[in-house]
Amino acid sequence: GLWQVLVMFGLHWGFIPVYINNIMTVGYDNIMMPFFGATWATTGVVLAMMIKTKDKKLKSLCVPAAISGFFGVTEPAIYGITLPRKKPFVISCIAAAIVGAFYGMIDLKEYMFGGLGIFEFPAMIDPATGDLNNVTMAAIGAAAATILGFVLTFVFCKTDEAKKDQTAEKEISLKKEILVSPLSGKVIP
Repeated sequence: GLWQVLVMFGLHWGFIPVYINNIMTVGYDNIMMPFFGATWATTGVVLAMMIKTKDKKLKSLCVPAAISGFFGVTEPAIYGITLPRKKPFVISCIAAAIVGAFYGMIDLKEYMFGGLGIFEFPAMIDPATGDLNNVTMAAIGAAAATILGFVLTFVFCKTDEAKKDQTAEKEISLKKEILVSPLSGKVIP
């Protein structure tokens, strides 16, 4: 559930040495697998916002963020869409936690270094047996995370909330400032 928070601060890279060590020594990794749902939950949240919003600027930001989310890169969605609006970010964390618990419960494994998003599925095929059980369970979880993120956002986020956030940014109070210079003189070209 906190994977997106780790991503925000770049702390998610701290898990990569553990992931590499597990694959090289044990032959698989199951430590990183619960985090796999966070990518899909965030993508679902962004898709819901894209469909629900009437704000053209937000809609245009959601399209590339959703596309990059399918390929496992969620930073555009986090920084550009969910985090500034707070509630969608929390929803993505909740959906990720639920699916992450599912992945942890079934002991989802990855057997080789894979990409992120859709490119991670082939890395879940057991090379010794060719078993596709991990891929099937990962796909079920990915679909669940996307749907859960989408539905929760659609139900709990209002489109006017996004507009409120943007108008709040535009409301800047103008004050008269008096500047005092420590020097005196004449300005010349």
